[in-house]
Amino acid sequence: MKRGREKKAQITIFIIIAIIIIVGVVLFYFTNQKKQASQEYFLQESIKPGLIAVQSGIMECAKETSKKALEIIGLQGGYYKNLKKDPIKSAELETLFIPYYYYQGQYLMPSKEIIENQLSLYINDNLENRINEIKQPDFSFLYEKPTTSTKINEKNVDFTINQNIKIEKSSYTTTYELKDHKVIIDSELDGILNLASFLTE
Repeated sequence: MKRGREKKAQITIFIIIAIIIIVGVVLFYFTNQKKQASQEYFLQESIKPGLIAVQSGIMECAKETSKKALEIIGLQGGYYKNLKKDPIKSAELETLFIPYYYYQGQYLMPSKEIIENQLSLYINDNLENRINEIKQPDFSFLYEKPTTSTKINEKNVDFTINQNIKIEKSSYTTTYELKDHKVIIDSELDGILNLASFLTE
């Protein structure tokens, strides 16, 4: 009796494994079919120009968001957001805040690394809003949150952006990948920071 039960249990396990394999093969097949159908759809002559315009728009959005990041950081003395855990000592000016670089004997100017992080944070928070402004009929977007690294150089600021953007039209989807996408903006920020540090000291 025991041997019979063991045999039935083994057969049941084999059946379950076979079902899992079959389901996996079917899902793989349909996923590939759907992916291929989407590729063919977006290659159509009537659709392709719109997709190219969207992709160009995304790259332009990355560039414009990077410029805006530099503008905000310039107006707010190196900061995008006033820190909640360790609030920046600052003067409020309408919608902006102006940080103190020297306050009651304390040197408070942010380091270059902090400013680079603030620039990256601005892009991570605002790039999607900019992409949503792209005007192409019947195209919609789904995002992964971007990750950005920023480097302040002598004559420019170098942004490296990573983000996957799913583009959808008429129930077909394709993914546009910004992978290590470089945006280099000519800027004298490095020299300005050096001068600010000199004047503060």
